[in-house]
Amino acid sequence: MPKLGMEALCLMITGFLIILFFNNSKLDRRSRAQIIYSRLLFVSFALILTQAIVVTFSYYSEYIPKIAIGISLGLFIILLLCDLFIVFLYTRYIINLDLPDLKKIGNWTTWVIVVVLLMAIIVPSVSFVLSRQNNVMAVNDGISVILIFLIVYELLIGLLFFINRKYINPKRKSIILLGFISQLCCFMFQYRHQNMMFFSLGIAVVVLSFYMTLENEDVKLIDQLNVEKDKADKANAAKSNFIANVSHEIRTPINAVLGMDEMILRETHEESTRQYAYDIKSAAQTLHGIINEILDLSKMESGKMEIIPVNYNMRSLLNDTVNMIQFKADDKNLQFDVEADPNIPAGYVGDEIRIKQILTNILSNAVKYTEKGRIVLRLTGKPGNNNDTRILHFEVEDTGIGMKKEDIDNISQAYMRFEAEKNRNVEGTGLGMTITMQLLDMMDSKLDIESEYGRGTRVSFDLLQPVWDEAMFGDFNKDDIEAAPVEYEYEKSFEAPQSKVLVVDDNAMNRKVFRGLLKETRLIIDEAESGEVCINMVRKNKYDIVFMDHMMPYMDGIETFRNMKTMEGNMSKDAPVIMLTANAVGGAKELYLNEGFDDFIAKPIVPEELEKMIKKYLKL
Repeated sequence: MPKLGMEALCLMITGFLIILFFNNSKLDRRSRAQIIYSRLLFVSFALILTQAIVVTFSYYSEYIPKIAIGISLGLFIILLLCDLFIVFLYTRYIINLDLPDLKKIGNWTTWVIVVVLLMAIIVPSVSFVLSRQNNVMAVNDGISVILIFLIVYELLIGLLFFINRKYINPKRKSIILLGFISQLCCFMFQYRHQNMMFFSLGIAVVVLSFYMTLENEDVKLIDQLNVEKDKADKANAAKSNFIANVSHEIRTPINAVLGMDEMILRETHEESTRQYAYDIKSAAQTLHGIINEILDLSKMESGKMEIIPVNYNMRSLLNDTVNMIQFKADDKNLQFDVEADPNIPAGYVGDEIRIKQILTNILSNAVKYTEKGRIVLRLTGKPGNNNDTRILHFEVEDTGIGMKKEDIDNISQAYMRFEAEKNRNVEGTGLGMTITMQLLDMMDSKLDIESEYGRGTRVSFDLLQPVWDEAMFGDFNKDDIEAAPVEYEYEKSFEAPQSKVLVVDDNAMNRKVFRGLLKETRLIIDEAESGEVCINMVRKNKYDIVFMDHMMPYMDGIETFRNMKTMEGNMSKDAPVIMLTANAVGGAKELYLNEGFDDFIAKPIVPEELEKMIKKYLKL
């Protein structure tokens, strides 16, 4: 019996691929790639089957008419050449997918390949003398000539691949290389060992590799997802850059508005003027809050938002939260109560700032959507998974307008505001609850909402927090909280008439605000409107602190800082350099600190933070 194991295996592989290919309803039968590949499958199957027939006829050559053997061998050669031509068409199609229009492989290559394959038939003698041995390839020198032309064919494909290799997708490159090497090896091995047949093996490897990497629907879906991911990443990066630029451009005038307003509040005692200044400050802080919300969402989407655990005191956290919400509730004549379990521990480890942000967002929403009645903040606790942790349960209940079920389901969508027409006078961007839910997710928690439309809403969440202070929390009386002062009064925290500070900023208004905020401290303040001016000034003067803006024309703050550290004759080389910028996007602070800046302060400037930072570096 002839040994047909290799042919049987290759037939099974090709037949299985045909079944998979045509049972896949997701394939686009009209695409050029699918048409070429389907023809390749059928011709390859027929070729491998014909090879099995030729091997069988050779084994039983004493009983098979020579004309039948000749016909089968001729059919095998024709199918082989057709199969190779289709492989070339598919390979050229794959390469052209990645080539720019001016570099695409033209139809002239098709004619070259056709000529080579035709020569493989024409040149050899059409008269084959079959041997009596147990093989089919020992046939004059005709088979050797055919194999030589097939090797030339493979080398031509290899040349096309080599010329265009830098344009080809790495995955496609590996597949073309696999097909090229497998066929070339089969042809060369066949040339050396003409008593065996290896054509089918090379063809099966090519067909299988094409399917597994190019025609497999799962792989194509992954490729499509990767393409869409790249597009989304680029769009997200563009959006982040846009938000960063917009934030910078908005924060700069807000810094001027709040700074000048601060000067008015400090220097005027006329009641109506001070009231106007309070209103300006409130409006500017609202705008600043909106910018911060957009930046927070951008940080979360880019993965740059972090939860930073610190030791905090629960009483202080509630005091700050109540102070922020109480005046809003008072403006609407709403009753605002706090009910806290006195038996819970007093101190925890967690991100105090983000917890306050979550509570403030929820309570602000309760105030916005409640016209009359009561708002209650409740806090209870129970033991966690060990003695060192507690599960804190926060709950906010209001008697507001409530929500419909479909509105509850959509509450996590960014910029979404339910019943927008009815509530169009309510302030806000619609980002507060989106940010709240994402922050809770980062803390391994979630928001639970119960609401009855027209009657009110109850919002709650649980936080697992380690305990650092086991002292009892005690009774919490909201009325005992020291309320934020209604009347603004500034009191300087230090005087340093001998200390010298340089502020570098291309915006004259920002420099004016900086100087004005520190006027009472009697600091000596010099100004530089550019990086070049800063370089000249530190050559001539010794400063105790340098405040540097980032986004300046010609030489930005980072470049100026690098030049200061490497230049000769810098009299302020040992002075701390603090980045003072409106660039407050996620990762900005880390960028500046990694660059070597001593500290970072964001615009708009908070006067208390500015004075606190100066005292720190002047060691007052």
